[in-house]
Amino acid sequence: MAIFKEKSSGNINAKSKELSTTMDVAEAWIDLLSSEGYCVLQSIDVGSFGEVFTVQRHGHAKLLAVKKIISSRRVEEDPTILNEISLLMKLKHRHVISIKDVVCTPHVACIIMEYAGLGNLNCFVKERKMMSDNFIGNVFRQLLSALSFCHGNRIAHCDVNPSNMLMVSENLVKLADFGTAMLCIDKNGKSALCHNYLGQNSYLAPEVLCRQPFNPLYADVWSLGCVLYFMTFCDVPFTGGSAVILNEQRSKGVTFPQNTMRKVQHLAHTCGYITEVCKVNPRLRPTVKELTLSWSRINNHLTH
Repeated sequence: MAIFKEKSSGNINAKSKELSTTMDVAEAWIDLLSSEGYCVLQSIDVGSFGEVFTVQRHGHAKLLAVKKIISSRRVEEDPTILNEISLLMKLKHRHVISIKDVVCTPHVACIIMEYAGLGNLNCFVKERKMMSDNFIGNVFRQLLSALSFCHGNRIAHCDVNPSNMLMVSENLVKLADFGTAMLCIDKNGKSALCHNYLGQNSYLAPEVLCRQPFNPLYADVWSLGCVLYFMTFCDVPFTGGSAVILNEQRSKGVTFPQNTMRKVQHLAHTCGYITEVCKVNPRLRPTVKELTLSWSRINNHLTH
């Protein structure tokens, strides 16, 4: 597949094999991975765009993850798959999940990535309920760093939520799942709007719920504010269908629980920050770069 040969560099080695579609979707991808030196272990997550398994290289103890994406068309003709692979190969950052290899059959793409042993942030927080101020300060700083790097490269994630943030360790988080991500400039160098309205309703900005073309960089910022709310209160800021949430966003904005065990002074700083981030008018929201500067000041209050 020419696209992979052109995009591949370093240790990225994409290969394909001509197999029937039926075999391709069933077991052939496992056989192909085995022939490339990988042993598929177990399924660890299922999403709207694919299933994730743990894998090991033959003779190596280190675990990796493989995202298996089945396509109704040939992989090299599937723009969604090609886009995700292309963007992952551009984004080399400590807090963005790294791609290790790409192995493809005609209708299945296997994206091999680093493995995050503690699962996603959503499950991590729900299992522990009350996260420490130190944890929130550190993890949110890392997420800001990851998103700032993406936006600096004119790439919007377009699905910022805790399920797409992976815990490598208790002190290290990485942004993942770039299946809906997009380059925010067109071939003429002009800003590009997003026409994709997918995602978890509780984390979607008002302009996304309106289902009209929107600036994805602004929408990422809103979603990141909702992630901070989730880490702080172990709950989402909005629930219900898209129409119900949109009405609440416009009429009330983000509201906060009255009863909480958090320190009042710390909570005031964090709630004020979230309110600033989650403004209904996207043009009034700070950029990720501006948020990083203001978070460093808040983080000093949280960790001292």
